[in-house]
Amino acid sequence: MRSIAFFVVLGLGLNGLEGCGSNGNDLTPQTACNEEVSALCNWGNHCGGVAALTALGGYTSVQDCITKMQASQCTGTNAQCDTGKTFHTDKAQQCIDGTNSMACPSSSSSTTPSTPAACDQVCQ
Repeated sequence: MRSIAFFVVLGLGLNGLEGCGSNGNDLTPQTACNEEVSALCNWGNHCGGVAALTALGGYTSVQDCITKMQASQCTGTNAQCDTGKTFHTDKAQQCIDGTNSMACPSSSSSTTPSTPAACDQVCQ
């Protein structure tokens, strides 16, 4: 199991193409999770519209996706690294940036992107 919930979220196959506001230096596990969720929901909408958001989690819009995923994935201990692991701001920013630049799947039946390698290195 991945250490921070938003990296678990990546496994849902969402991603966004719109930029996020952090410069990486001020990322906390909470803000990184929120930005990654936003990126993932925007990607889902961009690559498959409401049908993709519905298939990925029953979401009715990008905002519905963001609100519900942030509430379930980015609060309390969900947004923290597991005990004994360290949050790496640089890897979190690389994960978000990589997610924001991911292309849509070439197959219309594919809803799961290949996630950036940095996403697996945020908590080590």
